[in-house]
Amino acid sequence: MADQENDHTQEESAAADQQSDSKSERLRISVETRALEINLFWQRSLFFWGFTIAAGAGFLETYTKGSGIALVISCFGMVCTFAWSLVNRGSKYWQENWENKAEAAAVDVLGGSLFGNPAPIHSRRLLGAKRFSVSHLTTALSDFVFVGWFFAVIYQLWLILTSDQPHWATSDWLRIAFGVFSIIYLGYMFFSAKRFEVSTVRIYKDRKAAEIDRDALQAAGVQAQLQDVHTFRHRIILTVMKRDLQCAEELLGRDSKPAGLIDKGVSPYHDGGEGVENAGCAHARSTTDGGPDVV
Repeated sequence: MADQENDHTQEESAAADQQSDSKSERLRISVETRALEINLFWQRSLFFWGFTIAAGAGFLETYTKGSGIALVISCFGMVCTFAWSLVNRGSKYWQENWENKAEAAAVDVLGGSLFGNPAPIHSRRLLGAKRFSVSHLTTALSDFVFVGWFFAVIYQLWLILTSDQPHWATSDWLRIAFGVFSIIYLGYMFFSAKRFEVSTVRIYKDRKAAEIDRDALQAAGVQAQLQDVHTFRHRIILTVMKRDLQCAEELLGRDSKPAGLIDKGVSPYHDGGEGVENAGCAHARSTTDGGPDVV
């Protein structure tokens, strides 16, 4: 009897250690990926700064000479800086996404917040430390540069439209068409680049195991994708649409875990959804019970 109790105690201890290791691994991955997103934020900013400076130099050179190419270059600068603004916001979104995951894991592992409640720093000097968001300032700068390029395009279009020429040349028509197309293209970039919110279902260290679960979800009608995270240790994340998170957890919530599984982590953005009928789950149950196969 005592041996059975000892075995039971050892099993509980091993299970607790395994769960603790899983939470610690989740915390480590979240912190590393957050650091990666911050690094990528500045790399992308440098990339767009190169295009912006080149466009600015080309615009000044052609505009001072009265060349019609100045409008084309200003349209290029406008589109680049608009993309820069969107990229900054996208980078900030994913940084905060992993920061929230790290905070949730830190509560379990460390018993408190990891990034919140910063130590107060009192500095009354003009150049002393102040609590400003560096990423927000960078985004504000990209917005300001975009507005400058936008008005440069509008001003040059206005010069063409209000010119005293009785008939526009073919080059004028082409420049007007390109300017209008560039402005319309901004709307296309904004709406086409927006992504639906996704939630993390599982994190893997083995691609084969991740592909097995992804194929199982897709066969059940759930949109599932794999995302490679190149941190210090390469990881593969299985994501689904936020509305399908509950369904995916139900389909993958089996007792036998696939080889290579690290963690089953629920995104902190998940807002529930209990009691909501999910077509993917309903379809999966019908196929499991001998219903029609998925085409």
